[in-house]
Amino acid sequence: NTLNSVLAHKEEDMQKALNEARAEFETELRTYSGPDPLDPWYRYISWVEQSYPKGGKHGNIHVLIEKCIKLFKDDKTALYDPRFLQVWLKYASMSKSPLDVYSYMYNNGMCTQQAGLYDAWSWHLETQGSFKAATTVYGKGMDALTDREAKEGLAARKVQFEARVLKRMKGEKIGVG
Repeated sequence: NTLNSVLAHKEEDMQKALNEARAEFETELRTYSGPDPLDPWYRYISWVEQSYPKGGKHGNIHVLIEKCIKLFKDDKTALYDPRFLQVWLKYASMSKSPLDVYSYMYNNGMCTQQAGLYDAWSWHLETQGSFKAATTVYGKGMDALTDREAKEGLAARKVQFEARVLKRMKGEKIGVG
């Protein structure tokens, strides 16, 4: 019984600390006036992921991510920021239909100059066995990217993808992850 009361007290302390930290982040979001408005949002999302069980589900991370996306979706600087892409990819991973999220991003110019969009999208298709669609996504990325290094990196990953598809066609097992 003493152990239960000690554990219950510890749980209360942890919850109080989480609530206090959360309130600090919320205040920072409302009052931030620095040069990088995405920074407090990204730090807050990362903190919720790390501080709450199940990748932030209990911390309502999906609500936070949606607010962040709505706030920055028309910000041209954010569209080139790898952190904003990470926010979108987290959103896609929580979505019931991530492929729709990737399509939306592409069709609406969300982070389309970042190879990571095409990597995530094509990987998702590949894991579903949609190799033709994954190839098409790599093509979209090659057409959209203007940065030479990003394009070369995507091209190299497309070659790796093609090698995996060839191995599958030969009946070889592919280590995923």
